[in-house]
Amino acid sequence: MSVETHAGKVCGIVFVGHIKGIIPIDETEFENGARLRDAVGTTICYKVLQLDRNSAIFGASSKQAINHLQGLTWDQLRENMVIEAKYSSWDHWFHPELHWCSKCMEGEHS
Repeated sequence: MSVETHAGKVCGIVFVGHIKGIIPIDETEFENGARLRDAVGTTICYKVLQLDRNSAIFGASSKQAINHLQGLTWDQLRENMVIEAKYSSWDHWFHPELHWCSKCMEGEHS
């Protein structure tokens, strides 16, 4: 992913082969261009919203991709299902600069 400005908006840019995808910042989870630039090089999910085959460009949304994937998770789960999984740390779920009170997380505060 890289960052460009389109129609006066900061946008994340992705490619599928030679086809360019444009993700406006308001369709990402980032609150400003600096945060979006910090994410360059990370892996993201996005949902394709519009196709312009003549220009080899598509519009996309990472917010809508997250919502879509969360819905799929609930659609796939059933009571009494047996699922193979690997234990993992919660660290990958949160931004590296996120800080929280460990006492709160352990339920020490009421």
